[in-house]
Amino acid sequence: MHISRNIFQLLSLSSVWIGFSSFFRPYLLFMLTGTMPDLRLCLAVGLVAFSIYSLDKLSSSREDAINTPERAILHDKPILPVAILAYALAILLIFLTSPEALPYIFLPGLAGATYVARLPWIGRPKDLPAMKNIIVGMASAACYVGLVGWSWPLFAFAFLIIFIDTVLFDIRDVAGDRENGVRTLPVMLGMGPTLAILAGLNVAALAILPAGWQMVAWGYGLIWYFKEKRDPLMLDLLVDGWWQWGAVFVRLLG
Repeated sequence: MHISRNIFQLLSLSSVWIGFSSFFRPYLLFMLTGTMPDLRLCLAVGLVAFSIYSLDKLSSSREDAINTPERAILHDKPILPVAILAYALAILLIFLTSPEALPYIFLPGLAGATYVARLPWIGRPKDLPAMKNIIVGMASAACYVGLVGWSWPLFAFAFLIIFIDTVLFDIRDVAGDRENGVRTLPVMLGMGPTLAILAGLNVAALAILPAGWQMVAWGYGLIWYFKEKRDPLMLDLLVDGWWQWGAVFVRLLG
């Protein structure tokens, strides 16, 4: 048990797990639209997620020192070249598979760069309330839906699920975010109001796309479970893994 935990922790810290889980994001959206999943497009999304989350670890060292100090072992590793290679492979894969969808694969990377950049008049979006959740949610949802086949209801559904996903991680990171002046919803509003907002967004997701009811049911379970402090690894397993468990439930429950 101890060995398997260490292995999973290594996968999580190295962003391999988020890359694997992200493979299932377009995969599930293909399923919800009744379309055969294109595994090459799914793989490209997995590579992009691995790249972006690896780079995020380099830009979040101060917060990580408080929230997830175990990540410190990665700060002296050659993350940058590996992340760049992963993104390049994703671009090549999209170009060879569906070149007209190529612009969508750049959206998550553009969002990541925008989030930490200093912009005229507004400064860093990272320092604005809830901007991470909005920027990541919109860019990621647009990427996945653009690869699957554009639909506004599908985009709205994916955005809400990703928004909830990112806020659940903010709940874990309250201590480090508060100390570093990052104004997330849990930092500004507290636990109770934040969970109430997430529950309301989950209702909205169901109203927009009833076919995704399995995802919404899983979301309510996550919101209830993480109302108390939990092992951080459970966030990686259950929240980052939300989409793959959703794919399993859609397959089993139809």
